[in-house]
Amino acid sequence: MNTRASRRIIGWSIAAVLVGVLTILAYVGQFEWTTAWAVIGATLIVAAAAFAIGMLLGFIFGLPRTFEDSASGLQTDDPPARRRLSLYSWSLYRSNTNLEQISDWLTKILVGVGLVQLIKLPAAAQSLGRWLKPALGNVPSTEAFAIGLTAYYTVTGFFVGYLLTRLCMAAALSSADAGVHELQRKIQTLIFAQKGEDPEKKKVEELGKKVERFEEETGLRLDANAYVALAQQLKDVGKYDSAVEAYLRVAELRPEDPAPLDQAGVVRGKFQARYKEANELYRRALLVDPSYAGALYNSACNSMRQDKRIEALGLLAAAIESDSESRDRAKDESRPGEVFHPLADDPTFQILVGTDNRDDEDHREEEGKSGLGDNSPESDESTSNG
Repeated sequence: MNTRASRRIIGWSIAAVLVGVLTILAYVGQFEWTTAWAVIGATLIVAAAAFAIGMLLGFIFGLPRTFEDSASGLQTDDPPARRRLSLYSWSLYRSNTNLEQISDWLTKILVGVGLVQLIKLPAAAQSLGRWLKPALGNVPSTEAFAIGLTAYYTVTGFFVGYLLTRLCMAAALSSADAGVHELQRKIQTLIFAQKGEDPEKKKVEELGKKVERFEEETGLRLDANAYVALAQQLKDVGKYDSAVEAYLRVAELRPEDPAPLDQAGVVRGKFQARYKEANELYRRALLVDPSYAGALYNSACNSMRQDKRIEALGLLAAAIESDSESRDRAKDESRPGEVFHPLADDPTFQILVGTDNRDDEDHREEEGKSGLGDNSPESDESTSNG
């Protein structure tokens, strides 16, 4: 906030309060000292209450609004540029603005009710004056003084609260948000800097703790791409529970994307042998996209690890129908030691992955080389002699 403007606000506020105090002293001068102290106490309490109500109203009306960051509206097809942009885009993960929304609602309500009830204001003011009259000395001028005192300090408090909120709080909120988002950017930069490298367990654990502290202290989230990179690093160093949490963060930020739930299921099933939890994650992924081949295929693998072969074949068939590349994956993973090896000789599995056709072709090639096939010289010769 501008220092000169701040000094002016403070100066005018003090002056306005002093004018009110002088008015109170002038009013109290008509009473004997035995009564004056009681009247002074009651008057100061009423003035302070009116001032506080005015400041509260000024705060509500003056609460600054949060701007949508311009970076959030930028789009680019260049992956490196998109990743750099994500470091500075926080419109989806900004600080909590509930107070701002409440202020907006209360402002509209107060203005609306005030306009409707404006005609009743004189009668309400007279009722307030009569109610305060006994406490403020109960003399002929007390009612008018009570109304004037309340109105004066309410208006003074409103302007003081409004100006301080607009000038001081806007600067304070901007500074706090800038610091938070700078910390967010630094953490994301650290995560991306380790991407593609052979991660050190200690460094990855420290990075995970930094992310947890950031979330707890600010209530914000990182960019979804940062969580994906962090989850991969945590998985590589064996921090499986933390990796799943990171994938679930991605699922929160990208509710239309089944991939993070699928990857979380892989960690639970393949690396932790927690098959029931893995199945639940695959189920959630398929609720997002029922034809998502990744979740269908990995769910089939999860069933194989539980020796549920019929169930695995059904899921594998659905995965291959959704994406033909699943056929090649299953074929590659039918070698010894792989998840589908127990099904390598199963006729249904062979039909699904095409190994039976391949074997027939290989067999025919071998017959051709040995002279027993349809294209052998003996066959041609017998035909010609026919």
